[in-house]
Amino acid sequence: MKATFIIKALLRGPLLNLRHWLRHFQVMAHNPKALISFPVVFQYDKVTAIELGKNVVIGLFSEISVYAKSPFSNASGQFIAEDRSAIGSHANIRAAGGRSILEKIL
Repeated sequence: MKATFIIKALLRGPLLNLRHWLRHFQVMAHNPKALISFPVVFQYDKVTAIELGKNVVIGLFSEISVYAKSPFSNASGQFIAEDRSAIGSHANIRAAGGRSILEKIL
């Protein structure tokens, strides 16, 4: 029992990093014209709920959580960043049960 606990503890970090890496590249594949730094943590139930325009910049160590379906609202969650908008490093953005829209920089 103690050995399985140690093995799980040792694998927890690398598996979490792998999940973040896979989600990061799924978002990049869905939004190829955005400039997303690594590491940025994405949490979502549908990658299509994240729409990033052309030349959108997302800074290092940001966390973006978007859930299209929420148990607390009937409205679908969506995050939209228009062309030429920017999110600084260490930002924390959450969208569930509504739309979050980031407008472009003039």
